[in-house]
Amino acid sequence: MNATQAAHTRQILSLLGRTRAAVPFFYCAADATGSPALLVDAEELDESVVLALVFSARRKRFARGLIRRDAEGLLEFQAEGRGLGELVADLSGPLDAAVPGLRFARVDPVG
Repeated sequence: MNATQAAHTRQILSLLGRTRAAVPFFYCAADATGSPALLVDAEELDESVVLALVFSARRKRFARGLIRRDAEGLLEFQAEGRGLGELVADLSGPLDAAVPGLRFARVDPVG
């Protein structure tokens, strides 16, 4: 995740609990550069960006769903997909380095 993507992610996550109840996300364990990728948007993910990530990914382990804030104000990823284990690990590792506080998020499998 580059600096621009990290800033965008922080901005979108700041909307949770204020103007948005939930935001969609898409996670990839290793994008074309080998780094984990987390796409978020306030309304709807751009499917062309998601497809580009899927086709260029080095590791085809993905998760998608919604991010909400729980009653205590912590992030909650309501997720489905084959990449849930990697998502949990990356939230407390490289993704938290780019967007501080993600290590405190909870991942709830759905579906």
